Amino acid sequence: MGIEKIVEGFRKLKVLVVGDFFLDKYYIYDPKIGEPSLETGIIPIVVTEYEPSPGAAGNVAKNVAMLGARATALGVIGDDEEGRTLLECLERLGVDTSHMILSPHRATQFYSKFFNAETMKEDKPRIDRYDFSPLTEDEERELKNKLDLLVKEADVVLLIDQCEAGKFRTLNHGVVDHLRSLKRKYPGKLFIADSRKNVREFLDFCVVKCNTIELLKAAGEILKESVEKCINLILCSQIYGKKFFERFGNPIAITLGEKGALGIDEGGTLIRISAKEVEVVDVCGAGDAFTSCFSLALIESQDFRKALSFGVNCGGICVQQPRTGKVTPKVLLNEFEALPSFSLKNENTIVLNPEKIKNEGVKVALFDFDGTVSLLRRGWEDVMEKVMMEAITGGKEVSRELHHQILSTVRNLINRSTGVRTSVQMRVLEKLVRRYGLIPEKEILSYQEYKKIYTSRLKEVVKKRMNEVNTGRKKKKEFLVKGVVEFLELLKENNIKVFLASGTDRSDVVEEAGFLGVYDDFEPLENVVNVKGEITKREIVEELVKRFDLSDGELLVVGDGPVEIMIGWKYKALTLGVACDEYEEDRWDFRKVERLSRAKADILIPNFSLCLEDLKSLIF
Repeated sequence: MGIEKIVEGFRKLKVLVVGDFFLDKYYIYDPKIGEPSLETGIIPIVVTEYEPSPGAAGNVAKNVAMLGARATALGVIGDDEEGRTLLECLERLGVDTSHMILSPHRATQFYSKFFNAETMKEDKPRIDRYDFSPLTEDEERELKNKLDLLVKEADVVLLIDQCEAGKFRTLNHGVVDHLRSLKRKYPGKLFIADSRKNVREFLDFCVVKCNTIELLKAAGEILKESVEKCINLILCSQIYGKKFFERFGNPIAITLGEKGALGIDEGGTLIRISAKEVEVVDVCGAGDAFTSCFSLALIESQDFRKALSFGVNCGGICVQQPRTGKVTPKVLLNEFEALPSFSLKNENTIVLNPEKIKNEGVKVALFDFDGTVSLLRRGWEDVMEKVMMEAITGGKEVSRELHHQILSTVRNLINRSTGVRTSVQMRVLEKLVRRYGLIPEKEILSYQEYKKIYTSRLKEVVKKRMNEVNTGRKKKKEFLVKGVVEFLELLKENNIKVFLASGTDRSDVVEEAGFLGVYDDFEPLENVVNVKGEITKREIVEELVKRFDLSDGELLVVGDGPVEIMIGWKYKALTLGVACDEYEEDRWDFRKVERLSRAKADILIPNFSLCLEDLKSLIF
């Protein structure tokens, strides 16, 4: 179904919006006006313009109506000035407010926002009013009765759970249970929930729309996951989103702000949508715009991917406007973009920069070796840490505080320099030995000697592992990153030239790659680059780009360290970060995730095996 057809279909949709209705009060003030009070000395905020607008569930109802659908509002507000203003605002937009419940004992909740007339930016604290009285039995009963009448007539039911503070919540446990029973009564009815703090209560009977923070909160509550350890929000959103789908069986849409959105459809397919590139004026209301547009597009098109795209487009249009924005069918059609999108079979394939995915563009690939192809040197960080600590302290006892300081410095160095040549790391070590001054000058070694000590110790580990293979106690594949051989074959089948580079001495790389049986999977680097002496990864990338006349995205850089990924990013390559736990390969190494994310990797995977099918669709 085409975009115009979907938007045209909005007009016939009946949408019930249930939840917490607020009034947004927008004040424009002039900072140049206002004399200090004679009594207090406080300078007043002098308002020059005032505009009320529906907020929270009211903003969603506003968006639905402005997009052309027939919106009905259901909630509990005060029978007061703010309540009456809120109803007037909704009615002017064509929202049916006849079922709203007005209580003389309640105060309508509101947000007051102050915008500087000179900058048109919000630069004063908000003044909010919340309701601190729980829903009464009479109010709950009336809500349930109205739901019985209205749900059966609606095409889609939107549940907007805005409750942040206080004790009042329209969608309390009793009302949510009643909605759950109505879903059982009308199994074909579409219920979509957007909850700020209570996502867990809707997952079993609704399509849930949430952001990453709301999702992680639910993961902590339901799955008992340690969400505070989440390093990469997209990764965690995909993993927890898939877990929720597997547990509850309902689709879920997750907004990612400037990174777009992702969703899991009714078949369990993970869908990623790129963001709309815009100049942001005001992010307020973007989530409501997404919810409204996504919901209408989903019920009209019955296509989850298209619905996500509609949601992202509406959110992107909204943030270009001040306040909560206004999106009409005409504006939506004029500004709608066919955003990059793709499906993923495995939730562990993390696409951080979807706009970089071009398909069939890669001509040349450059691989790092250790941790990307080979696991013969796994644990090298521990070996290097011990060598550096011994070099700096001279093996002497130092105070606990100084030991902690040196250890932190060493680990930070190793973490940041993963992927650079060993000689560079040892040069830095030599400087650290001198800086800390814990051993006599005459005992300080050259960086070449420190390198010799380190490589000698690491080679002992490597030779021990080779011996385990030679004696049949281990298999070669146990020292290869899972799926790397199959991925290399896939690259060759697609006529992509594949090269190998490493911070490890080239003679060792050649020996170890040959031992593992993968050396012949790579083109000889010396055919295109002068490898005599030391050559950096930057120089290799630069030469490959020149030699093969590569355009943006035609070079694929694959590695587990930030160095090669940052270099690839600089040369506009497609970068694939491999963040495997080298001892339990189907698990993520979150240290690697953190440094590869900072290095701006385009795609993250824990290994090639889990994500091979996705890599096929993303790269070829």
